[in-house]
Amino acid sequence: MSHLNKRRFPALVFIALLLFTSGGMNGGIVSRQAEMESFLQSASIQKVIKDLEGGRTEYWDVILLRDGTERKARFKYVDRRRPHLIPDSFMYELAAFELNKRLGLSIVPPLIRRTIDEMEGSLQIFVPDCVTEIYRQRKNIAPPGLDFNRKLEDIKVFEYLTGEPCYDADDILVDCSTWDVWRVDFSEAFSDTFPLDISCRIEGCSRKLYVQLKSLEDQTIRTVLQPYLNAAELDAFLSRKTKILELIERLIAELGEERVLF
Repeated sequence: MSHLNKRRFPALVFIALLLFTSGGMNGGIVSRQAEMESFLQSASIQKVIKDLEGGRTEYWDVILLRDGTERKARFKYVDRRRPHLIPDSFMYELAAFELNKRLGLSIVPPLIRRTIDEMEGSLQIFVPDCVTEIYRQRKNIAPPGLDFNRKLEDIKVFEYLTGEPCYDADDILVDCSTWDVWRVDFSEAFSDTFPLDISCRIEGCSRKLYVQLKSLEDQTIRTVLQPYLNAAELDAFLSRKTKILELIERLIAELGEERVLF
């Protein structure tokens, strides 16, 4: 479910501010993610804005201050994990970000676990100047080249891995000045069922994502995600990992590596 639908501000989204500096997060991903996590963890809370309009996913807006820099963040505190009939939890947000880091990606903007007003939740930076992918499509804002579409392919692979709807254009965020893209809102992710079909057409992925996913051992995944997911959710994730790797390897065999990996 899109955050933007809940607030009805299609041009305002929450992304880590560092993504807009030094050419995004393609270089020095780890250090920039760590720096933003440090800011989110240690910045003082200036104001908490509650009673905001929302759907199933409730949240607060938080004003943070550190070293003279003030930024807005979004805090999610709902924790309805499976087997709840309507799962929605900040723990799944944290799991998505940890997986994103483990795969060496910058798809999920940095967020951290923090307690605010005696409520535990996930905290993520909020900044303007991006639009949703659905907004970009409706306004016919065309990207300058193939690189943008390739970034979307990685996002589709990541969505499938996390059990999220494929190519959810409401939750794909686009900076139309740099053509960087991100995927947000994983509070309902990590389904404990294993879909046999991949719901949208995946034509390839970055070589980096393929290599990282192929080399990531199942036990490592369990160690990284166990704090956030139950056994059934972990098993389903590993099944999806196997399925997506089989698809990519089949595409490589049929079309050639140079047409599938970029």
